Amino acid sequence: YKEGILSGCRELGITGIETFSFTPESSQSISIAVQRIADSKIKTILLVALQGVLPQIVADAVELNLFDDAMWIVSDGISGDEVNALPEAHKAKFNGTLRVVSAGGVETEAASHAAYRRFAEGFDSLDASEISQDSDLGSAVLPSHWVGNNLFQNVHYEDVLIKDVGTYMYDAVMAFGISACQLNWAGGEALPLKQALYEHITDANAFAMYGLSGLVQLGKEGNRLPSSSTMEISNFVFKGQSPSVSRAVLGYFLNGEWDVEDDAIVFTSGSLVVPSNIEPIDHNKNYAGVLKYILYVFGAINILTAIALFIWTLFHRKHLVVKASQVPFLSTIAIGVMISSTTIFILTIDDEGQGDEALEQTFTGTFALGNMACMMAVWLYSVGFTISFGGLFARIWRIRRLFASSNNSLKPVIVPNSLILMIILGLLLFDVSILLAWTHVSPLTLQREGTQADRFGQTIESSAKCISDQWVTFVCILGAFHLAVLGGGNWLAFKCRNINSMFSEGKWIGICMTSYMQLLVLGVPVLLSVGDSAATLMFVKGCIVWLNDLSLLGFIWGPKVGSVYGWYSDTSGQGGNIFDQATMNSSSKSKSDFHDNSNIGMTSSQGPGQINTFNLKTLGQPRGKDTSFYRGASENDNDDPPGLSRNMPLEV
Repeated sequence: YKEGILSGCRELGITGIETFSFTPESSQSISIAVQRIADSKIKTILLVALQGVLPQIVADAVELNLFDDAMWIVSDGISGDEVNALPEAHKAKFNGTLRVVSAGGVETEAASHAAYRRFAEGFDSLDASEISQDSDLGSAVLPSHWVGNNLFQNVHYEDVLIKDVGTYMYDAVMAFGISACQLNWAGGEALPLKQALYEHITDANAFAMYGLSGLVQLGKEGNRLPSSSTMEISNFVFKGQSPSVSRAVLGYFLNGEWDVEDDAIVFTSGSLVVPSNIEPIDHNKNYAGVLKYILYVFGAINILTAIALFIWTLFHRKHLVVKASQVPFLSTIAIGVMISSTTIFILTIDDEGQGDEALEQTFTGTFALGNMACMMAVWLYSVGFTISFGGLFARIWRIRRLFASSNNSLKPVIVPNSLILMIILGLLLFDVSILLAWTHVSPLTLQREGTQADRFGQTIESSAKCISDQWVTFVCILGAFHLAVLGGGNWLAFKCRNINSMFSEGKWIGICMTSYMQLLVLGVPVLLSVGDSAATLMFVKGCIVWLNDLSLLGFIWGPKVGSVYGWYSDTSGQGGNIFDQATMNSSSKSKSDFHDNSNIGMTSSQGPGQINTFNLKTLGQPRGKDTSFYRGASENDNDDPPGLSRNMPLEV
């Protein structure tokens, strides 16, 4: 019974099952089992017991009010006679209890039970003496005491020994007899008869017959297949004013299906109202709740800010400060931030609000939307990071090379735009290669795992995370690449620390990259410490992306916006006097002249062959596709024009 119930419930997805065993001879053991049932608040109780224990079980159950809001079912060990022997008060509580038993002969119109219908119709005409005297059957067909007592006159076919026991015995004998005939017809057997019969009759594909108990098919273990069994469900009910309880048949399980008159069921204590289901499980799925909407705001702030600064850059593209920073690189950073910040929205995608089917799929890792979001978040963040920080890396490398080379050479220093583009594309290609390998070899899937269960094994708390078999390996590879870009960028920023920030943003890039590394150093331990809380994990990851991208926008554009509107000025380092002189000249000209830079310039002649000159109109504008820095030689370090540094490039 236990194994049958457990396997059947598993097929139905029911996990709230508990067994309460007791020793029939021990009154204390029975009382403990009943008390445990009461403590469990179980709503459906199947009692499997032999005669003799029912009185105490019912008495303890009545005392604990177990009949008030639970459905009781008994097996074939409990008979109507034993129920009628209960005290009247207890018998009344037992009214409506269901009884499920295996049935042999069933009078039904089903084709599978045609043999039993013929048996029932002809039973009254059977005569033991005539059967024994049948010349075709022989004289020893029936035992002598059957013939002398005329068995068929003393019993009825509905007697339980014939209907529910005799039919099975008859079908068992006939099944082996038919199997023997089939084996003989096939030309004998190579195996011993007993083994051959067993293998033949337990092969459901080879043997099946319709007997008195319906379709007969056995499984490999020798048990009757559930699909061929016949079960009867009935009620123990009071009828009229009778103090006794009788059994009212409600229906049968035939050919793998129940056929029950639902409207005729009487429930425990004689109620006609269907008992309430067990209270729904309070399953804590660790959804983000309000944290998800906070991340929506953070993501919107980043993307809208990046769009606004991108438009601002295009609007002020002719301004000296913006030209010095080079519009294509600023645009690259803004686009990278937009892509990266989109990750914040993708991180919030889970099975919340997707229905029960999505929840079940998440437990098996087959929720398509969640799986797509897991890998998409990695792609968006990584590609966005590489575009934005790769652009910064390439730009500071370019400035470093131009300024370093121009100090020691009389020849033009040429850094083609195509070379810079190749650097960015190379970094992006390496990044995408890692992502493609990850997606192909071990893609992330959204998998929900139970973190806490009740005593029935039902999940009461779970958490959904993006995981895969080799995610740690790929995170380490991708992280090492990103750290290499950050480390190289920080080194270049340090080498360019003496160059004016309007040209290289070395100081601000260094601050950005240091800030990002700090976020990683602090964020990773926090991510590891949140444990199984998916909501906290999602929020921390979203905040890391938000702070990283927002700080990048602030440190790169903040000084430029401040310089354009006069809130900030930096004339330090190499090239700083260009902006200082431009600011002085602009004080005597209109704002539009300063923005256009058309008349801002300075030329100094210091003798034959010595020309120190710079022209701000061409600042940031490439000659054809190249940008060249020139510097003339000077015999005297003190001959530089006032305010100009010897270590600065003099013409762009």
